[in-house]
Amino acid sequence: DTNPATPETSALPDFRALIDYANHYFSTVPPIGWRTDRGRGLRQYGKPDNVEAKQYNPEAKPYAKWNYYGLQGGIEFCFVELGSIEDFKLVHSTARNEIRETQWYERYAQILGSATFHR
Repeated sequence: DTNPATPETSALPDFRALIDYANHYFSTVPPIGWRTDRGRGLRQYGKPDNVEAKQYNPEAKPYAKWNYYGLQGGIEFCFVELGSIEDFKLVHSTARNEIRETQWYERYAQILGSATFHR
């Protein structure tokens, strides 16, 4: 909002809604939802255009892929549940200046051996 007379920017209510969404759906003990990797993704990039979530698969840990079609020519974020339940960590992204691990599925999600998360 370029008008200095406006008390708050027009984007602030949308940002607060994303924080509330993250706190409701992504909270673990600890951290609260907006401080998780998925919460940071929401804060920085907004809600994804598409979410593919794999929760129950005997061959892989739970994971989620988020797609943003209109950002940077199309970007993807991959999160894997590596620690406690619902504690999804960002293990790969095609976005600029984000973690990139093209073998993320084999390294972190696939259940064949022990996967160790290094960041």
